Amino acid sequence: METAWIYGLIFILVLVEGPISILIFAGLSATGQLNPIFVFITAILGNLTADLVWYSLGYFGNTNWLLRWSKFIRINADKITRLERLVHKHAVKLLLLAKVTNGLTVPVLIATGVTRVSMRHWFPVIFVSNFLISAIIVFIGYYMIVSLRQVEQWIQVLTIAGTVLIVLITGFFLKRIFNQDEIVKKLEIM
Repeated sequence: METAWIYGLIFILVLVEGPISILIFAGLSATGQLNPIFVFITAILGNLTADLVWYSLGYFGNTNWLLRWSKFIRINADKITRLERLVHKHAVKLLLLAKVTNGLTVPVLIATGVTRVSMRHWFPVIFVSNFLISAIIVFIGYYMIVSLRQVEQWIQVLTIAGTVLIVLITGFFLKRIFNQDEIVKKLEIM
């Protein structure tokens, strides 16, 4: 099954939905269908590309639309400026927290782009966090399937042992029944 197009598919799926895709393909690599190192590298590239896309969305977008809706969302230019300063000042910490929690990554990356935080400040942090997170997810997915395969082997052994035990017990009871029938016949003859 291992062909180049499958890693392209993994890249796209990780780009769209990272952790679940990584788990699935890491599990598939545990069956020998894929190379776990290539799954890992593709996962890192997919995650990094997704992060760059979200950053770019903020970088090339603007905050003017917030001002148009300011009376509905209760925000003014002063609050936007304060928020931009806060994000610019604490971008690395925010990104680390967002990556660890996995829920705030997209908004923080967009905010980092909007505030024009230089990539050289935040990209190394994102690279290392994506490397570690991808490594952990690939490890979990790979060894989860390895463990399930071991459980499956033990279930097969227990099934065979159970079948043998049932056959032996059935044979024992059948022998007793036949022996009782012979004793009854002998008693009837007497």
